[in-house]
Amino acid sequence: MKRPIRRLGIVALAGLLCLAISGADASSARGDADDAAPKQSKNGAGCRTAEPVGRFHPAEDLLIANFDNKPDTDDLLAAAGLTTMLRDERLACVRYVAATGTYGNNPGSFIDATSLFNLAFGRAWADAHADRPAAVAFLAKHALKTLRRGGDVWIMEAGQSDVTAAVARRIAEKAPAVDMRSRVHLVQHSEVNEYLTTPAALAYVRDHLDYIKIANGNEVGNGTPGFKTFGGTAWPALLADPESGKVWAKARRLALEFNPTSAYPNEAIAAGGLDFSDLVEAAYVFGFEDLVDVEDFASEFAP
Repeated sequence: MKRPIRRLGIVALAGLLCLAISGADASSARGDADDAAPKQSKNGAGCRTAEPVGRFHPAEDLLIANFDNKPDTDDLLAAAGLTTMLRDERLACVRYVAATGTYGNNPGSFIDATSLFNLAFGRAWADAHADRPAAVAFLAKHALKTLRRGGDVWIMEAGQSDVTAAVARRIAEKAPAVDMRSRVHLVQHSEVNEYLTTPAALAYVRDHLDYIKIANGNEVGNGTPGFKTFGGTAWPALLADPESGKVWAKARRLALEFNPTSAYPNEAIAAGGLDFSDLVEAAYVFGFEDLVDVEDFASEFAP
């Protein structure tokens, strides 16, 4: 049985987008990241008493969404997919921040998608490629606020864990009494991402955080959704979605632009399909592990 769909209205969407900063894809890092607050699609007293969504408690918790954006283009579609989820009414009280450039020992070139992240996340993101220390400070600042209020931190690790390890070390320095093994949850689906993480960073997050390894999101039938397909049947629904269609359109344009020259050309995207496999980590956090594939995602969130 499908979960009931409750969509945000046009007024709510306008409020969500009003903070988006337009700009060229080659723009430099956002200089105001440290002043940006975690974002929610909906504000108000109702969020202070919101019921849990899967494993996430919107009244207290924080989602950190990290994207390496190096070297392939699947992170662009994963960012669009996360936007679709967060703009759904059921997740409208989720507080979140994001970061790009959270890569480790990745080959190839970083894909600068500043305009996409502005459109998707407004001011609530940081650029770890342009200024890694500032990005670490930004993420640690909001993680510490959440932990000191009694909430947990959930990390969607769409890439390597080098930045997360630096954030965790700062938390341990600033708040040594916090039990990160029970309150900071890192979700990782990819063995490749683990392999490309600096060994010391990977060891640190495994030893000091609640490190949750789930099955790979590139495949169907392994216990997580399979968010990669060579087919394009889901594209019309995603592009037409009133809440996030513009984000999908920009992500698609950038993915098709950068994919041919990427160090790892994504074969599904090249074929006109979709790959947002990292999003299975958000599906785990919010309790949507029963989704099967890309088409099921579109039916659930962009009907």
